[in-house]
Amino acid sequence: MISPRHNALSKVTEEVFSSYWNVRNSLKEFRTGAVINLGMGSPPVDFQKIPPTLLRALGEHSCSQAAADYQPQTGESELRNAIAHAENARLGATLYSAANVLVVPGALSGMSQVLECIAQRVLVFTPDYFNLVSRPDAISLRRFGARLTQRDIDASRQFHVDAIAITNPNNPLGTYEAPEKMDALLARCKQSECFLVVDETCDCFATPGATAAWPVADDHLIRVNGVSKSLNLAGHRIGWILAAPAIIESLERGISARYGNVHLPATRALTDFFNGINNRDTQILAENERLMFESRGFAIDAIKNIPGLVCEVEPESSYYMMVRIATGTTGIGTANALLNTVSLDV
Repeated sequence: MISPRHNALSKVTEEVFSSYWNVRNSLKEFRTGAVINLGMGSPPVDFQKIPPTLLRALGEHSCSQAAADYQPQTGESELRNAIAHAENARLGATLYSAANVLVVPGALSGMSQVLECIAQRVLVFTPDYFNLVSRPDAISLRRFGARLTQRDIDASRQFHVDAIAITNPNNPLGTYEAPEKMDALLARCKQSECFLVVDETCDCFATPGATAAWPVADDHLIRVNGVSKSLNLAGHRIGWILAAPAIIESLERGISARYGNVHLPATRALTDFFNGINNRDTQILAENERLMFESRGFAIDAIKNIPGLVCEVEPESSYYMMVRIATGTTGIGTANALLNTVSLDV
């Protein structure tokens, strides 16, 4: 039974949200394009375009009888080869082959599957989305700043864990970890015989010079990535795990069938895209990156122009901004000020 207090709070929340939503919709209706959505969880499809080659392949394979079957638990070999090639290009080094790749239904599912198989005790540096949505039982160690420091790494040594999970760039801070700090964190994991699991899904739309290109492969390192953000395919749930072949084989045997198989038409479309990307696709991706970069800059400038708001951490990749709100300023008041003053939807 829901308590009367909960009902009252829900009613107030509903009224406030409805009022805000009406203002938002009226702005979108009368000033087309004035409201910018910086949501990271679901990329804004109104101006983030899917590359034409990929969009065409999605349509073709969705209507194909040949793509109506299950696919291998690890993913088809053609896609695994294409992913290895794409990841080597992203990292700037030849580190991986198809034997290092396991295809999973989305990066978050991949992180969950990995840690379910290899770790009973997991440590997460907070803030981090992972322990909130997938592993609430993880040991949370609050970091000393927006980026990993040696103090954070040293503080982690007091805990005996099977794995350390980290997002790079950090979600929600949007900051990239320095390669030398990632080296130090991996060395700490190797010393204590635990795994370092790194989610790099948000390594896209970065500010100039910011990247998660950390060209390292190791038996203690497991990478997770996907195309929900970079190619705007959140609804198709395609991700992958990169690790040593022995780890991939172990995960293939240990992953529970309840996670299911990845959508076969989408994976074949992605294979076609990786193998057939053309100049027009490259132009679309560059335009997506430019629009995201400009939107992020617009939001940061807008926040600076609202009294009582201070942007504590400016993101380098993710689209979240850590904003300090002055005492006496309400959340809904801040949202309305941003919406009515600069047409920024938060």
